[in-house]
Amino acid sequence: MTVSQVKIFGACFLFFIAITNMSAVYAAEVSEEFSKAAFQAADQNKDGFVDEAEFAMDTITSFVELDNDNNKSLDKSELIDPNMDAWRKRDINSDNVLTLKEIMQGKMKDFQIIDKNKDGLLSEDEVILYDKAQ
Repeated sequence: MTVSQVKIFGACFLFFIAITNMSAVYAAEVSEEFSKAAFQAADQNKDGFVDEAEFAMDTITSFVELDNDNNKSLDKSELIDPNMDAWRKRDINSDNVLTLKEIMQGKMKDFQIIDKNKDGLLSEDEVILYDKAQ
């Protein structure tokens, strides 16, 4: 996956890492570069922060990009080597597909976790620290 491909996913790259079996070594090597690209893609107003609205919009955009068959859900074939533990965590109703609602619920919880200083904004540093911890 290239940095330009990650820009399509934006901040949803955090979801992508969590839901795939990307090795820890590989993730560590590319994490900061991808996190920065994802952050910049999600920061729509270019103020150096990602607010909840930008985070939500980026997640929706990423979901649409990943939904190859346009059925308003993601199945395992639409992701590269899905991590089943992460998949089950997001798949609230255990139907083996992820809906936008399921992803948004998890992503908005993630926003609160990533926002260490609780100012309602994500900084690039907060995103990078979160990504490295995954």
